[in-house]
Amino acid sequence: MWNRLLDRWVSRTYGDDIFVSYARLDAVTYAASLCNELVNRQFACKFDQWGSEPGQELPDSLRRAVRRSAMFVLVASPGALLSNNVGKEISEFLKTGRTIIPDTLQ
Repeated sequence: MWNRLLDRWVSRTYGDDIFVSYARLDAVTYAASLCNELVNRQFACKFDQWGSEPGQELPDSLRRAVRRSAMFVLVASPGALLSNNVGKEISEFLKTGRTIIPDTLQ
């Protein structure tokens, strides 16, 4: 229990290791599996389903999570090209000057 609380405090204070951006239209299953695998490998992973509703405006808390994440993985799918929120997440992360890592559906 204490480890879980400490992990939450660290991620809220310093950010997550990896933010996974994807389109719910066609990549939600793949993105969820990717996040679960990353968590199993001891990475702190931010997955927007754990903090926002589909089709809604990108909440400020999610924008902050994007900027604070050490790494940004974009699940590149046809739906991602159409998603306004994926575009907003990319724009937020580009402000950090760090590299975006593309990942295609497998």
